[in-house]
Amino acid sequence: MTDHTLWAFDIETYNWDTFILGAAVSSNGETRAFATGDEVSEWYRNLDSRDEVLAHYGGGFDFLYLISVTPDLAWSGNAAGSSLITCRAKGHALCRDTTRLFPMSLAKWTGRKTSTGLQCSRDGACKDADCGGFKCRVSPSMPRADWRQLLEYCVNDCAILLDAYVEDVSRLSADGFVMSSRGGIRSTLGSVAWATASGMAGIDAAKPIEWGDYNAGRAGYYGGRVEVGRTRASSGHAYDVNAMYPWALTLPVPIGERRPTSGRAARSAFAEMKPGIYHATVAVPETDLPLLPHRYHGPSMDHGRIADDRLLWTTGTISGAWSQIELAFSVEHGAAIQSLEYADVWPAESPIFRPYVEHAYALRAAAKRNGDTRWAAVLKWYANSLSGKLAQQPELTSILVCDPADASEGYEQVGPPESRVHIRRSSKVSPCALTWCAATLTARARVKLASRLLRHADRWLYCDTDSTYIMDIDSADVHDSKLGEWGYEGEIRDWRALAPKLYRFKRGENDVVKARGVPRANGASFAALEAGETLAIDSGVVGIRLNAGAFRRRTITRTHKDVANDRVGTRFEHADGTTRPLHRTPDGVYR
Repeated sequence: MTDHTLWAFDIETYNWDTFILGAAVSSNGETRAFATGDEVSEWYRNLDSRDEVLAHYGGGFDFLYLISVTPDLAWSGNAAGSSLITCRAKGHALCRDTTRLFPMSLAKWTGRKTSTGLQCSRDGACKDADCGGFKCRVSPSMPRADWRQLLEYCVNDCAILLDAYVEDVSRLSADGFVMSSRGGIRSTLGSVAWATASGMAGIDAAKPIEWGDYNAGRAGYYGGRVEVGRTRASSGHAYDVNAMYPWALTLPVPIGERRPTSGRAARSAFAEMKPGIYHATVAVPETDLPLLPHRYHGPSMDHGRIADDRLLWTTGTISGAWSQIELAFSVEHGAAIQSLEYADVWPAESPIFRPYVEHAYALRAAAKRNGDTRWAAVLKWYANSLSGKLAQQPELTSILVCDPADASEGYEQVGPPESRVHIRRSSKVSPCALTWCAATLTARARVKLASRLLRHADRWLYCDTDSTYIMDIDSADVHDSKLGEWGYEGEIRDWRALAPKLYRFKRGENDVVKARGVPRANGASFAALEAGETLAIDSGVVGIRLNAGAFRRRTITRTHKDVANDRVGTRFEHADGTTRPLHRTPDGVYR
């Protein structure tokens, strides 16, 4: 696959930020063990500049440690959020985060991750929620025999990572995915998906996108719908769409040259069902399920719950831009267009991304038939990733970690005066940012979700993009595996929701808890949030944007702000557990 050396790198820590040991395994069969940070630093410095270092979630953990133990080196990298995608010290080897190509845990991705062999000091009854059956045995004073056992585990993880990466990159390439770019392997699965899909669609993958086209599609682009319909219920039923976004990608999207229209021409285009993004003012009738999203613009209100650019679902009078599909759906269900003065219209539509989805899912089906569930899981990610790539934002973030005096022009220091981290922000529309296509496929997904919820007015419990929890059985459009059909996930009991992405229920004998931002959420953490307590959780290390170049533990706090009021997200809760949406008056007041 390469003419240079690949290294898989991993470290083990105590309490997240205290180094215990590390290891590296190379494609040449060499194994290195590290007992100190100085040994890690020396190893990296001596690598050939053509080499590559792989680490699973390295951009958010292992590479941050590597940067911290090489303070005299100048590092540069590209970041997404608070995590590095790739990075390298000037004149040294490239470091690549493999989760960007395989975004699963190492165990799930490879199917070969082993245990440490260490046993919890309390026989599995450890009070440390992060113990995982052995971590309470890991400390700077751990017995030498335990240290050696942990090192063996670390080396094994490196070997597994290296083998899986080489094997799977080659396998994806053999399966027709465009893995290479300019002599190297692409950094993210989204870039692989775009390079592959654009070729199948007959699109020039490098053709520039004009800002006008980008902004036209972006105006009608919204994310998934996440809302609580009822906060309490004794029972219900869970349904989840089989691959919502890949299904939407198999359907037509606008193609051709965008044509801005206004006035009567815009209204005629809508009446003729021309594909496009329509700017309108709409009266949404009183209902528990408004069908059009819109963005709030203005100062923060409602005790900070609603901030500028917040996505809302309200009744009353709203203005916005929507795909023809979604606007027509809302009119069909009682909304009234009060004015439609502008539209961006495309001359035709075609299912140009269907070949890519069908290719990925044919490979996935073959893997499942052969009992290769691991590979089927990988292919699912590659099928799903294209939808997000089509909505890629133009903001780019470059990272430079060096002494402040050595920072290049255009980089801004972030953090305290001694911080070594500098950021340069820029904007450039990517050739993959076909936002009008992204707006269309996400609109189809929201319409599919709403179509099911409408059949259960006042009896739906919760929705989240491609899943619904409802009080009654609904066998329409249900299939175990068919793309775009609803899969039945089973009966649930004792439903309790505090907010979007904060709920619990029982399925069989299992207590299912979802709490955004709370790692390994369980019944105890949910009960604490419900009681108004604040959770303080040690979780990972501080990301590259905020760590000032140091490797330090991150402590996050989580609380449920709506304990003492009648709000569930942006909806109002009634005494019986039902909820209602906000209402927007013609003069712009939300109540």
